[in-house]
Formats: sequence, C-alpha cells, structure tokens
Amino acid sequence: MSDLTIVPATPVEFAELARLIEAQNRAPETQCLHSGEHADEVEAVLSRPEAPIFLVARNGGALAGAFGCEVDGEARGYLQGPFVAEG
Repeated sequence: MSDLTIVPATPVEFAELARLIEAQNRAPETQCLHSGEHADEVEAVLSRPEAPIFLVARNGGALAGAFGCEVDGEARGYLQGPFVAEG
C-alpha cells in the first residue's frame, strides 16, 4: 500500500525539488524548457515571489514527483513537469 500525499511545495522543499528538476532536465525526453538546467538556478526561481506554483508528491516522506504551473499577467498558465523521481 502506498502512503502518497500531494501538497503545495513549501520553501523548505525548494532545494530538494530543484535537484529533482535538475535530474529530469538532463534527459531530453523529460526536459522542461521552462525551468533551469542547474539546481541552484531552479531554486533561485522557486524562491522568487512570482515563482511557479508547484505541487509535490511524497511517498512515505520521500519525494516521488512534482508538477508546476506558472501564471502570467493575463491569467495564462504554463505547465512545468510532471517530474517523477526514479525508483
């Protein structure tokens, strides 16, 4: 049985989330062109006030995946992900 929870990402999770996105962006088939290539770049973007909103999925406390949406001034949404952890 899975202990999967899905909740909005909080600032304390940004570094871990950024590492997941960095890992996914190394592979062309999972790369998201709207996010940075390196964890420090991604974490800096996540820390901005106008940052994309991310949901994180955890399975038994371990990060299992994430999905984000950035909304512009005209209320258009730009999806980022899904990013799925290996394993």
